[in-house]
Amino acid sequence: MEGQTEERFVEQILQPHLNPSSEFDGFWLQPIVVMTSRTPLGAKNRGGGGWSHYDRDLRRLLVQKHWYRIGLLLDYYAYPADAPGVRTAGAGRTRHQQLLEALAQKYPDPRFVPGVALHEFETWVIAALLAVRPSLGGPEVHERLQVVAGEHAGDLELIDDGPATAPSKRLKDAWPGYLKTVDGIDALRESGLEKISDDCPVLGNWIRRLAEG
Repeated sequence: MEGQTEERFVEQILQPHLNPSSEFDGFWLQPIVVMTSRTPLGAKNRGGGGWSHYDRDLRRLLVQKHWYRIGLLLDYYAYPADAPGVRTAGAGRTRHQQLLEALAQKYPDPRFVPGVALHEFETWVIAALLAVRPSLGGPEVHERLQVVAGEHAGDLELIDDGPATAPSKRLKDAWPGYLKTVDGIDALRESGLEKISDDCPVLGNWIRRLAEG
């Protein structure tokens, strides 16, 4: 996965969603943030980077037979320039589907479940903030995000990937004090994934595929 926020999402939001019981009777998720380099002392630098780092980690995991599923989670916005499918034509949902198909062709293991957030993690946060009480972030934030949603006929996954109009930029404009690793996770925790999965079907489909028996 791409970074520390996604790691928290898996640990604090997705894991309880897939295994709500206090006793383990479902899935145990092991989030692995892509390793980009090591310091001279051997410590890992994690998060982001070019596709070669993802490719290395994916290949390492795919040869390990004990994993039931091996998921990938990164953003459509700023999708790595050297990643599978990056040269495909089209835009929006069409190109997004082509990226998923290219990833599946590159790594044909049936356990592999590629996930590319359309257009990025903040799409889910916007959906969460619109689903919960306006006091989370404040009424003005809620109203501004309602305007953003209205611009896309309520389809939050169509908030595009322009450098000034990507979901993270729209969210920061609506909520200048927004902290991704804190406020984003809090919003997702309060709303729950059922509602967000309805509003963000790309996310919902990825979660369903991870949980398939």
